[in-house]
Amino acid sequence: MKKRIRFLINTLEGGGAEKVLVNLVGNLPQDKYDVTVVSVTGGVFEKSLPAYVNYKKIVKTNNPFLKKLFEKLVCKLPYSVFNSLFLKGEYDIEAAYIHGFPTRVIAKKCGTNAKTLAFVHGDFSKKFSVESLYKSNEECLEEYKKFDKVCFVSELALDGFKKRLGEADNLTVVHNIIDYRQVMKSSLEEPPVRFETDGLKLVTVGRLTDVKGYKRLINCVGRLEEKYNFELIIVGGGEDKAQLEKQIADNGIKSVKLVGFYENPYCIISQADWYICSSFQEAYNTAIAESISLGIPALTTDCAGMDEILENGKLGIICENSDEALYNALVKLFDSTDYTYYKKNATEKSAALQSSNPLGDYEKLLSDL
Repeated sequence: MKKRIRFLINTLEGGGAEKVLVNLVGNLPQDKYDVTVVSVTGGVFEKSLPAYVNYKKIVKTNNPFLKKLFEKLVCKLPYSVFNSLFLKGEYDIEAAYIHGFPTRVIAKKCGTNAKTLAFVHGDFSKKFSVESLYKSNEECLEEYKKFDKVCFVSELALDGFKKRLGEADNLTVVHNIIDYRQVMKSSLEEPPVRFETDGLKLVTVGRLTDVKGYKRLINCVGRLEEKYNFELIIVGGGEDKAQLEKQIADNGIKSVKLVGFYENPYCIISQADWYICSSFQEAYNTAIAESISLGIPALTTDCAGMDEILENGKLGIICENSDEALYNALVKLFDSTDYTYYKKNATEKSAALQSSNPLGDYEKLLSDL
């Protein structure tokens, strides 16, 4: 019989965890799993869900004001009430696909007939993003201990959890699923946006939110554009779009292009010389792993998971996580003659990834449950 799995996530907007969830459910064998995804609000990745995946969106309005209002109201419901209203039915596996509200809801199913999973896509040692949901670190840790498995997307995310909350015997690391062959196939499509420079081509992909560090990245490249010939394309949408557009206009920056969200960013990434990550915090940056799979090396601030993805600097440059360090790293990138070294390593890694199993350790995780 098929295993029935239900995933709960806050939204299907254009973020990393949402994208990885879509990748995961799209690769789970249909003959083994009956998959349901429940999100509080919808988003751009709704249409990326395969037709055979059962999907339920709780807040259905597309009006931005009402969407925010209803989302807040729904997430303020007692967790047991949320379960009784929106998570009816029996499943073999119940999974909270991101920390925070989904974890608190699915925790109420611990001890039932269903096996329970909690996924952590953040580094708790850097910023404890769920403080308002728990009375103490001890309460948080005790709740996580109730799950059959707690899955971290990187070793450093696991270490951050242990530093902040402590040890537990149900913790494991399962890297984000990436369908490298599909990434390569998508990269060959006609790009909606092209670089217009004959200099160095830089690209970054992500939601336009403060944690991604785009404001400081734009400041850095603004200081560099008089000396160097390059172009930076930022792919993504989000709440900081207007603010970043104003920053670019007010400072007369010519080398940065905000192009919005694209479901297929790979045909844009594949044109670039370097992928840039300016984040203040990450757990496992899927977009960097995808850029490596296309043979594009990366420059990134030091966040959780970067050493694992870039193989301790073999596939790119990792700098200290500060504004000035990012600026200096970009200067080094422009002045360095080491590009061929990184490009060669990334190209070799790309060839190896194309033949890898996209499900990775997920198959073992789910089969063991």
